[in-house]
Amino acid sequence: MIPLANARFWRKVDKNGPIPAHRPELGPCWIWKGHLTYHGYGRVCKGTPAKRYQAHVVAFVTLRGPIPAGLEPDHLCFIRKCVNPWHIEPVTHKVNSLRGNSPLAQNARKTYCKRGHPFNEQNTRRSSGGGRVCRICSQMLKKEWRRKRREAGLCVT
Repeated sequence: MIPLANARFWRKVDKNGPIPAHRPELGPCWIWKGHLTYHGYGRVCKGTPAKRYQAHVVAFVTLRGPIPAGLEPDHLCFIRKCVNPWHIEPVTHKVNSLRGNSPLAQNARKTYCKRGHPFNEQNTRRSSGGGRVCRICSQMLKKEWRRKRREAGLCVT
């Protein structure tokens, strides 16, 4: 069970943080001034033996209630040390991952292949690994492969 924030917790919160440029309607971030994890999230330790909790989750549970099962907190402001519970939205892991800046998320947002063909229903197929493949480029590469095999004198059917 996630503990509720107490006076000691709130002393480590600066409620006059920056306003996210991409989402100014959210208002200012509440910046965690306590311990940060390796990845930059606020960390709270509670109990004996000490259990570790993410500060933004503690703030969310305290002011907004529990995070529904199967969901995880996503920072709408993209600031990991922000503990403002109104900057956090409970979402599925897939949604949280695709909103980020990982290579997976960046590729998922692409609307055109590297040669400029659209990723649409007619021109896109899924690879065995789950990635997207441009049908036009795939056909071009197959034709080029066959041409090279013919020129090399290898049997091509």
